[in-house]
Amino acid sequence: MIAVDFDSQIYGIDSNTGATWAIAPGENLLINSMAKNSAGQIYVAGSDASGVGHAPLALLDLDRARFTIVADVPLQTIRGMAFGSGDVLYAIESGFADIDDLYTIDPLTGMVQFVGSTGHTAIQSLAYWNGLLYAYDNANLVPGPGLVTIDPATAQTTDVNPAVSSGTNDFQTLCFDSAGVLYGASTILATIDTMTGKPDVYAGLYPLVRGMEFMDPIPYAMRLTVVGACPGTLQAAIMGGSPRDRIAFLYSIGSSGPVAIPSGPCRGTVLELGANASLGVMSNSGQFGNARSIEFPVPAVTCGQLRIQALNLTTCETSNVVLVD
Repeated sequence: MIAVDFDSQIYGIDSNTGATWAIAPGENLLINSMAKNSAGQIYVAGSDASGVGHAPLALLDLDRARFTIVADVPLQTIRGMAFGSGDVLYAIESGFADIDDLYTIDPLTGMVQFVGSTGHTAIQSLAYWNGLLYAYDNANLVPGPGLVTIDPATAQTTDVNPAVSSGTNDFQTLCFDSAGVLYGASTILATIDTMTGKPDVYAGLYPLVRGMEFMDPIPYAMRLTVVGACPGTLQAAIMGGSPRDRIAFLYSIGSSGPVAIPSGPCRGTVLELGANASLGVMSNSGQFGNARSIEFPVPAVTCGQLRIQALNLTTCETSNVVLVD
């Protein structure tokens, strides 16, 4: 899973254990929501840092762990987002008198359309499954809201189970996995039964997570991310290895290959790098199977030409290739 906190720091989360690791430091964004469309693109939005009443909508580049602002949304605070049928983007804003309103957002232009008022005051999350929006109202009332469904056409809400209140659970984000299991997170990680509204908290999280989504699978054993601006100082990181694997971060300049490793323990393994592929740095994966390189300088002349790929010397598996632009 990929996650962000309010200060736009990016984290990886193991959905089975709740193990969390930092991927990239924050940028100048205040993030309160995350949503993934059918193409696997991940958007984030949150609060207006300038005070003019417009919140930026940004696209997350997983390869480079950075955000690109794609639209200016005329909403003050976007508390939750979810893509619905036809990739319609829905958003919750804390509106007049703190009543949570439902909008749609055009990701290309940032234009919004008011759908309706939910009548709730403490929704901080939104997710979509099988024709319905799901949200979690954190108002600490007994009996009280907790998990609710929202009609995407009218914003009418239904309490999934009035006997189950939010209580001490405070969910800042919701998302579904591919099987339709609902997950919620903040400083805790839980699955939430969509029939009963009951959360099953199974892990604590060290960041306060404000947005979370499952990443689409890639045809590689490991996922590589390269953090930092070019020219400048970069750092490469992988997830998807096993504890104590030996990881080599390889690079080439110019052509993209493929090229087969000519010798050594991984002889014959095909890389998606050029014939000038070289060893950059080595690292060992930690207890969660993640590895990070030391920081390394990259000159301007290589920007747009430098390709990086990770090779697991323990298994001879490879990662995706990241073009450093």
